[in-house]
Amino acid sequence: MNSIRNEISTLATELIAKLQGDVDLIADLLTPLPALVVGKLLGSTPSDIPDLIRWAHAVNGLYEKGGKISEDKALHAEAMLNEMRAFVTELVEARRRAKASGTLIGDEDVLSSLVAQEEETLSDQELLSTVVSLFVAGHETTTHLLGNGLLAILKEPHILEDARKAPELIPLIVE
Repeated sequence: MNSIRNEISTLATELIAKLQGDVDLIADLLTPLPALVVGKLLGSTPSDIPDLIRWAHAVNGLYEKGGKISEDKALHAEAMLNEMRAFVTELVEARRRAKASGTLIGDEDVLSSLVAQEEETLSDQELLSTVVSLFVAGHETTTHLLGNGLLAILKEPHILEDARKAPELIPLIVE
Protein backbone atom coordinates (compact mmCIF):
# COMPACT_ATOMS: atom_id res chain seq x y z
CA MET A 1 0.00 0.00 0.00
CA ASN A 2 2.83 2.37 0.79
CA SER A 3 4.14 1.99 -2.76
CA ILE A 4 0.89 3.43 -4.15
CA ARG A 5 0.11 5.93 -1.36
CA ASN A 6 0.73 8.93 -3.65
CA GLU A 7 -1.43 7.40 -6.37
CA ILE A 8 -4.26 6.82 -3.87
CA SER A 9 -3.98 10.44 -2.74
CA THR A 10 -4.15 11.59 -6.37
CA LEU A 11 -7.22 9.40 -7.03
CA ALA A 12 -8.95 10.79 -3.93
CA THR A 13 -8.11 14.36 -4.91
CA GLU A 14 -9.46 13.81 -8.45
CA LEU A 15 -12.69 12.26 -7.18
CA ILE A 16 -13.19 15.06 -4.64
CA ALA A 17 -12.59 17.70 -7.34
CA LYS A 18 -15.46 16.21 -9.36
CA LEU A 19 -17.93 16.60 -6.48
CA GLN A 20 -20.28 19.49 -7.16
CA GLY A 21 -23.74 20.43 -5.97
CA ASP A 22 -25.71 17.76 -4.19
CA VAL A 23 -23.58 14.66 -3.90
CA ASP A 24 -23.99 11.17 -2.56
CA LEU A 25 -20.67 10.63 -0.81
CA ILE A 26 -21.09 6.86 -0.78
CA ALA A 27 -21.84 6.63 -4.50
CA ASP A 28 -19.60 9.45 -5.68
CA LEU A 29 -16.51 9.02 -3.49
CA LEU A 30 -16.55 6.24 -0.93
CA THR A 31 -17.46 3.48 -3.38
CA PRO A 32 -15.26 4.38 -6.35
CA LEU A 33 -12.12 5.20 -4.35
CA PRO A 34 -11.72 1.79 -2.67
CA ALA A 35 -12.81 0.08 -5.88
CA LEU A 36 -10.13 1.91 -7.84
CA VAL A 37 -7.46 1.08 -5.26
CA VAL A 38 -8.37 -2.59 -4.88
CA GLY A 39 -8.84 -2.85 -8.64
CA LYS A 40 -5.34 -1.46 -9.18
CA LEU A 41 -3.89 -3.86 -6.62
CA LEU A 42 -5.54 -6.72 -8.49
CA GLY A 43 -4.36 -5.52 -11.88
CA SER A 44 -7.51 -4.09 -13.45
CA THR A 45 -7.86 -0.69 -15.09
CA PRO A 46 -10.08 2.26 -14.10
CA SER A 47 -12.42 1.45 -16.99
CA ASP A 48 -13.09 -1.96 -15.35
CA ILE A 49 -14.30 -0.43 -12.09
CA PRO A 50 -18.01 0.06 -12.90
CA ASP A 51 -18.28 -3.63 -13.79
CA LEU A 52 -16.32 -4.69 -10.71
CA ILE A 53 -18.59 -2.60 -8.47
CA ARG A 54 -21.71 -4.00 -10.16
CA TRP A 55 -20.45 -7.56 -9.74
CA ALA A 56 -19.44 -6.99 -6.11
CA HIS A 57 -22.86 -5.53 -5.22
CA ALA A 58 -24.59 -8.52 -6.78
CA VAL A 59 -22.35 -11.04 -5.02
CA ASN A 60 -22.80 -9.30 -1.67
CA GLY A 61 -26.54 -9.35 -2.30
CA LEU A 62 -26.38 -13.09 -1.64
CA TYR A 63 -25.88 -12.32 2.05
CA GLU A 64 -28.82 -9.97 2.50
CA LYS A 65 -31.51 -11.10 4.90
CA GLY A 66 -29.25 -13.83 6.25
CA GLY A 67 -28.99 -15.35 2.79
CA LYS A 68 -32.75 -15.75 2.47
CA ILE A 69 -33.14 -13.90 -0.82
CA SER A 70 -35.41 -14.43 -3.78
CA GLU A 71 -34.56 -16.99 -6.42
CA ASP A 72 -34.32 -14.20 -9.02
CA LYS A 73 -31.79 -12.30 -6.92
CA ALA A 74 -29.75 -15.47 -6.35
CA LEU A 75 -29.74 -16.26 -10.08
CA HIS A 76 -28.72 -12.68 -10.86
CA ALA A 77 -25.86 -12.89 -8.35
CA GLU A 78 -24.72 -16.17 -9.86
CA ALA A 79 -24.72 -14.64 -13.35
CA MET A 80 -22.72 -11.63 -12.10
CA LEU A 81 -20.27 -13.93 -10.31
CA ASN A 82 -19.77 -15.86 -13.55
CA GLU A 83 -19.09 -12.60 -15.40
CA MET A 84 -16.60 -11.58 -12.74
CA ARG A 85 -14.87 -14.97 -12.87
CA ALA A 86 -14.56 -14.70 -16.65
CA PHE A 87 -13.03 -11.23 -16.29
CA VAL A 88 -10.58 -12.39 -13.60
CA THR A 89 -9.69 -15.43 -15.72
CA GLU A 90 -8.67 -13.05 -18.54
CA LEU A 91 -6.49 -11.07 -16.13
CA VAL A 92 -4.89 -14.29 -14.85
CA GLU A 93 -4.23 -15.56 -18.36
CA ALA A 94 -2.56 -12.25 -19.30
CA ARG A 95 -0.27 -12.61 -16.25
CA ARG A 96 0.49 -16.22 -17.17
CA ARG A 97 1.45 -15.19 -20.70
CA ALA A 98 3.72 -12.50 -19.25
CA LYS A 99 5.23 -15.05 -16.88
CA ALA A 100 5.86 -17.50 -19.74
CA SER A 101 7.53 -14.77 -21.79
CA GLY A 102 9.70 -13.74 -18.84
CA THR A 103 8.18 -10.28 -18.54
CA LEU A 104 6.29 -10.96 -15.30
CA ILE A 105 8.40 -10.02 -12.31
CA GLY A 106 5.70 -10.78 -9.76
CA ASP A 107 5.53 -7.46 -7.95
CA GLU A 108 3.53 -5.43 -10.48
CA ASP A 109 0.30 -6.01 -8.51
CA VAL A 110 -1.22 -8.57 -6.15
CA LEU A 111 -2.50 -10.68 -9.03
CA SER A 112 0.97 -10.82 -10.59
CA SER A 113 2.39 -11.95 -7.27
CA LEU A 114 -0.24 -14.67 -6.97
CA VAL A 115 0.36 -15.87 -10.53
CA ALA A 116 4.13 -15.84 -10.00
CA GLN A 117 3.68 -18.24 -7.06
CA GLU A 118 0.60 -20.18 -8.13
CA GLU A 119 2.17 -23.50 -9.10
CA GLU A 120 3.54 -23.83 -5.59
CA THR A 121 0.49 -22.68 -3.68
CA LEU A 122 -2.81 -22.27 -5.53
CA SER A 123 -4.95 -24.31 -7.89
CA ASP A 124 -6.72 -22.47 -10.72
CA GLN A 125 -9.98 -22.46 -8.75
CA GLU A 126 -8.27 -21.23 -5.59
CA LEU A 127 -6.55 -18.44 -7.48
CA LEU A 128 -9.80 -17.36 -9.10
CA SER A 129 -11.73 -17.50 -5.82
CA THR A 130 -8.99 -15.60 -3.99
CA VAL A 131 -8.99 -12.74 -6.48
CA VAL A 132 -12.80 -12.50 -6.59
CA SER A 133 -12.93 -12.56 -2.78
CA LEU A 134 -10.19 -9.94 -2.45
CA PHE A 135 -12.04 -7.53 -4.69
CA VAL A 136 -15.50 -8.07 -3.26
CA ALA A 137 -14.35 -8.00 0.37
CA GLY A 138 -11.64 -5.37 -0.01
CA HIS A 139 -13.78 -2.85 -1.80
CA GLU A 140 -17.12 -3.27 -0.01
CA THR A 141 -15.72 -3.37 3.52
CA THR A 142 -13.62 -0.28 2.92
CA THR A 143 -16.61 1.60 1.50
CA HIS A 144 -18.65 0.75 4.60
CA LEU A 145 -15.78 1.58 6.94
CA LEU A 146 -15.31 4.99 5.33
CA GLY A 147 -19.04 5.73 5.31
CA ASN A 148 -19.54 4.71 8.94
CA GLY A 149 -16.39 6.58 10.01
CA LEU A 150 -17.58 9.73 8.28
CA LEU A 151 -21.02 9.38 9.85
CA ALA A 152 -19.45 8.99 13.30
CA ILE A 153 -17.40 12.16 12.79
CA LEU A 154 -20.41 14.11 11.52
CA LYS A 155 -22.41 13.05 14.58
CA GLU A 156 -19.71 14.59 16.79
CA PRO A 157 -19.12 18.10 15.36
CA HIS A 158 -16.41 18.82 17.95
CA ILE A 159 -14.17 16.30 16.16
CA LEU A 160 -14.12 18.43 13.01
CA GLU A 161 -13.57 21.55 15.07
CA ASP A 162 -10.66 19.87 16.89
CA ALA A 163 -9.16 18.89 13.52
CA ARG A 164 -9.46 22.46 12.24
CA LYS A 165 -7.77 23.84 15.35
CA ALA A 166 -5.05 21.18 15.48
CA PRO A 167 -4.43 19.56 12.07
CA GLU A 168 -1.83 17.28 13.65
CA LEU A 169 -4.82 15.39 15.15
CA ILE A 170 -6.08 14.36 11.70
CA PRO A 171 -4.04 11.11 11.51
CA LEU A 172 -5.36 10.14 14.97
CA ILE A 173 -8.93 10.96 13.93
CA VAL A 174 -8.55 8.94 10.74
CA GLU A 175 -7.10 6.01 12.67
